[in-house]
Amino acid sequence: MKKLIITAILFLSVQLLAQNPGNIGTANLTAWFKPDGLAIGNVTSWTTTFPIGAGAISVTDATTPYPQATNTPAGNISNYNTTIEFDANTATTLKALQNTSNLDLLDNSSTGDEGTFFAAYYLPATTTNDHMVLYKESGSTSDAIQFRNLGATGRLAIGNAPTNSVNACRNWTESFTPTIISYKGNRSGLTTMEAYQSSLLFTTSAASQASGPTGLYFGTGVGAGPQYNGFLHEFIFYNADLTAVEMAKVHSYLAVKYGVTLDNTGGGTQGDYQSTAGDIIWDASVFPNYHHDVIGIGRDDNQGLLQKQSHTFNDAYRLYVANIATTNVGNTGAVNMDNAFVTMGSDQGVACATAAANAEVPVAPILFSRIEREWKITKTNFSQPFNVDIQLDPCAVPANFEFDCMRLLVDDDGDFSNATVYDAASGLGFNYNPNGMVSVSGIANLHIPDNSTRYITLGSVNIPTADLGNDTLLCQGQSLLLDVTTPGATYLWQNASTGPTFNVTGQGTYWVEVSNGVCTVRDTIIVSTLALATDLGNDTTICQGETLLLDGTAPGASYLWQDNTTNPSFSVTTTGTYWVELTVGACVERDSIVVTVNPLPIVNLGPDTILCENANLVLSDAVVGATYLWQDASVNTTFNVASAGGYWLETTLNGCVARDSINVVYQQVSVDLGNDTNICQNQTLLLDATTANATYLWQDNSTNPTFNVVQAGQYFVEVTVNACTADDTINVTYTQLPTPDLGNDTTLCEGQSLLLDVFETNATYAWQDNSTNQDFNVTTAGTYDVDVTFNGCQASDAIIVSYTALPIVSLGNDTTLCPNATLSLLATNSSSTYLWQNGAANASFLVSAPGKYYVQVTRGNCPIADTIEVAYYNSLGLLFPNYDTICVGTTINFTHNVAAPSISESNWDFGDFSNSNLYLPSHQYDEPGNYTITLTVKNSGGCEEVYTTSIVVVARPDADFVFSPTSPLKDEVVEFQNLSTGGSNYFWQFGDGASAVDVNPTHIYLSPKLYQVTLTASNPYCDNATFASIEVRDELLFYIPNSFTPADIGSANSNFQPVFVSGYNPYVFHMLLFNRYGEVVFESFDASQGWDGRYQGEMVKQGVYVWRVQFGELVSDKKTIAEGHVTVLR
Repeated sequence: MKKLIITAILFLSVQLLAQNPGNIGTANLTAWFKPDGLAIGNVTSWTTTFPIGAGAISVTDATTPYPQATNTPAGNISNYNTTIEFDANTATTLKALQNTSNLDLLDNSSTGDEGTFFAAYYLPATTTNDHMVLYKESGSTSDAIQFRNLGATGRLAIGNAPTNSVNACRNWTESFTPTIISYKGNRSGLTTMEAYQSSLLFTTSAASQASGPTGLYFGTGVGAGPQYNGFLHEFIFYNADLTAVEMAKVHSYLAVKYGVTLDNTGGGTQGDYQSTAGDIIWDASVFPNYHHDVIGIGRDDNQGLLQKQSHTFNDAYRLYVANIATTNVGNTGAVNMDNAFVTMGSDQGVACATAAANAEVPVAPILFSRIEREWKITKTNFSQPFNVDIQLDPCAVPANFEFDCMRLLVDDDGDFSNATVYDAASGLGFNYNPNGMVSVSGIANLHIPDNSTRYITLGSVNIPTADLGNDTLLCQGQSLLLDVTTPGATYLWQNASTGPTFNVTGQGTYWVEVSNGVCTVRDTIIVSTLALATDLGNDTTICQGETLLLDGTAPGASYLWQDNTTNPSFSVTTTGTYWVELTVGACVERDSIVVTVNPLPIVNLGPDTILCENANLVLSDAVVGATYLWQDASVNTTFNVASAGGYWLETTLNGCVARDSINVVYQQVSVDLGNDTNICQNQTLLLDATTANATYLWQDNSTNPTFNVVQAGQYFVEVTVNACTADDTINVTYTQLPTPDLGNDTTLCEGQSLLLDVFETNATYAWQDNSTNQDFNVTTAGTYDVDVTFNGCQASDAIIVSYTALPIVSLGNDTTLCPNATLSLLATNSSSTYLWQNGAANASFLVSAPGKYYVQVTRGNCPIADTIEVAYYNSLGLLFPNYDTICVGTTINFTHNVAAPSISESNWDFGDFSNSNLYLPSHQYDEPGNYTITLTVKNSGGCEEVYTTSIVVVARPDADFVFSPTSPLKDEVVEFQNLSTGGSNYFWQFGDGASAVDVNPTHIYLSPKLYQVTLTASNPYCDNATFASIEVRDELLFYIPNSFTPADIGSANSNFQPVFVSGYNPYVFHMLLFNRYGEVVFESFDASQGWDGRYQGEMVKQGVYVWRVQFGELVSDKKTIAEGHVTVLR
């Protein structure tokens, strides 16, 4: 076993003491998204395990549906631990966890950036082109990650730069198994983005980058394509590049937890698993052929890892403490020590016996066989027992499995020819389920010492044979000899006998145990006996038409009847001898029966019949030797029928009974034509004598069931049914009808009425509204009818009255029009004709002159008319004065010749996108140009007239100038340069009373002062002025000595002070003197006060001192600083 020795200086801060992946510290750990604490079910928020508190980061899903936390997903995808499932995740049913804040999780966009990222996930094979993680800081070239699937490959792109880069992207082939992907570095070069410990091949790909919105997103591409449909286990972010050892520790944590085999392609330490204590808990370089499907259990408190059970993705084998549970957290066992691990990997051999495997076994004890697959197991600080489940391949699943024949082979170098063989006596437990899973429990230090690596496989010793055969059936009287003879074996039967054979003579359960001194096997057989009881019954007699069912049914039997049919039963309908033969296994049995069929007696009462009233019928039958039974229990040979009903007779002869029945009906015939009657003129009367199954004869020898009466007279009918007759007679008379007449249908004009009158002597009336007068006044459109009744006879008449609506004609009120206006008069009505005052016949008339206008509109025969008088207003005749050319900025007052009372409304458009509604407005133009002024006015009648005029606006000159020098001295020539535009004349005022009209004049100022210079530029229409200040200075003259003698009191050189001649401001003065140490030895704010060479009351030493003088100029705020040094002489 390799051991890593790491020397480091540990700064035990609060962060370093917190649980963290690999226990490498939290100083650079920016986000650890660990699912262990999530409640099973809806995931609405996922918060970091680190950081916590105020620094914690959460991703949330605010709307349904939600991602699901589960520790029992379908398949073995998270090694019994909690994962987050994103299923049925689409843009419309989005399941996404997100944080839109600007997060600083890692650095990867530029040279010198550092960052490390780990992802553990499972991607189903059906998923394509899905986004798992998006992360981006704000900015166009920010740090970012895009972690996604492209179908058969996955992609990790980092950094968000203006262009894609091959430096920023790595692809790998998806395995569709639990996977760990990680990287560290940045996107500045091809080698600065480093990938680690992928179980798949990392390759460079086409240029790419991480793009997306600001924030952190799990399970969504945020509009960039399909959403993620898979499982996300765990994510870890660092803002630093981890070392190789640190990377290995974090990978080991994720691999043990989620059942991922780390990549060992590069050899050496690549693929090693490390604990946080630095122990190599799996050495991938030692017999690397076992580096397949590596799983582990263990405990590491530094990173919060407690894996009590693990299995491979295909569940080929399992590693666990206590008893296997559905979830890791549900396992009730414990790992007793911190930093304790067991790891396990296989050589991928078949899990069944092969010739090559059986050749590599120890000499003793002698094994019957061993499976080919072998496993490497490493224990680190793990002194407690653990268990292993191994799934046998179908080729190795036994029919009988005997636990005391199983053996665990343990070897220290993988060569099992010298392996140690352990059985149950060593403390191991062996178990087996019918699906082929072998459980080996109680693997302890005896079998695999702590802190060691061993190799294991499964074998078995020779198993004795105990085969009693299949369950069987014995015929009555048969026996069965059970024989399990095996050389050198001992035997124990269910009855405690100990011989190699057992003779079975009756039904029951029989078992035997066969032992070869090492293994004991047992077999059981169930023996049943058959006692057939085939009985078709005694010979028998049946009547003609009857069926006798012969039933030979017996459990498990086959059948053969006299006619070679093979059904369990047989139906007999004719005289004969019948037999059946039953076979059950080797057992055969037969039975037979004679059946005689007797004929039935003949009974015939005749067909059903109909009798007339008061008739009778005699029923009879005569069969020699028979007995009789009628429906009323009488037993005579005859029966007299005197009433309607059903009658039957049963005749019995030789035990066989025949029966016949007859239905007798008495025919009752009746007819009724009704009472004698009177009917009205033109009416008919239908006489109906209809009777079922009858014939008819009327007074006129007609034979229909009905007769239609059309005239007065006597009418007769005879009805016959089944030779039975009935007849009836009726007298019919007629009355004359009344004759009401409402006239033809008619149309009235709106407002008219119509009187309808139908008077007849001695008649009564009923109108449509139930009124009963002889007349009715119509005032509305409708259908009107009346019933007139005389002597019970009624006649009716009806009339339809329509109304024509009068046309609607309104030419409007008399009106006055504006000058040149027209007025369209409309008289339009449907289905109408028109007549205007001038004979025109159109529906409209156009008025263009004053006058009176008339129209008549006629619909049907209904006319209506209207009149209007039209007058015209006079024009205002508005005139503008002529407007002169004006300058920009000049206000013009607009006028015209129309008095205000004549105008009700004014709207001025000044041509420069401005308006006014004043009667006479004023306006100022701010831009030069030719403007059209439009005035829209309305008179008191609302008539609108439009008038226009124009005006020219010219630009003002732009006055501007510069001068040189800009800060002249008195008596110095100042040159002025005219920069004006748009002017033709210029006038200068220099501020000292002098002026000039030159374009570019010069001027001399005689006194220092601040002067204001004015330039006025003008053209024929406008002028413009500009101002500038000019500061004229007195010449600044001053002197500062470079040495002085303080001791020479009274001389001109005994003080150090500046001498100003002109141009300075005595009120702005500050002087400082420093010794060579930078100390201030003298300070003065008065130019008349110099330094006498003293500091703190004592004469300073001879030497050089630094001075600094700041003073203001006389005519400005300008301050001048002068610096130098002075030598003090003694």
